[in-house]
Amino acid sequence: MKYPYSDGDKISEPNTYFYTEYIGLDFFDYFDESRNNILSLDNKSIKPVISNKRSNSLKANTLNTIDYLNELFSLLIDKRGVDTYKKVDFLLKKFEISKKIYNVYDLEWRPTNQSNAFSFKLYIGFALILDTSYKNTRKLNYLNALLKIIDSLVSVYEDLDILEKRNLTWLILEETKHINELKNKLVVSQ
Repeated sequence: MKYPYSDGDKISEPNTYFYTEYIGLDFFDYFDESRNNILSLDNKSIKPVISNKRSNSLKANTLNTIDYLNELFSLLIDKRGVDTYKKVDFLLKKFEISKKIYNVYDLEWRPTNQSNAFSFKLYIGFALILDTSYKNTRKLNYLNALLKIIDSLVSVYEDLDILEKRNLTWLILEETKHINELKNKLVVSQ
């Protein structure tokens, strides 16, 4: 068996993760192999930065996702309150439903153009937010979604530009630390 969750383009055709077979601790070996394959392609990592440029070209009743991610990340770094995690949870819920992140939403959080979900920077930015949220709270739902986003990015690795690949490498290294911590807890408890 191999790690199947990043095979094929998982941004265009997201994985639902329904009916995932339980294989115990062997899962970690398959997971590690999958991530190490990517790490072996480029060992340089660069921490992602969410763009701090505001978009002025949008219609009045729309929300630019990169602006929202930037604001949300600033709130996380400044550790400004519980409402920040409510915003992260809301965005997480939107992602979990469709497994997609759209460039622009209307004010009711519906995508304005459903074919416009392929900005890898949005996935990288949201992964950075999930990584930071997990580090701050240790809530597993953030780590779970982080894995799914990284699976999606791994599935389109060849389509990423150099910076995106190095951002993905950084995210995988962080993800690996989190998984190893959990794995060590599991092994110790058995």
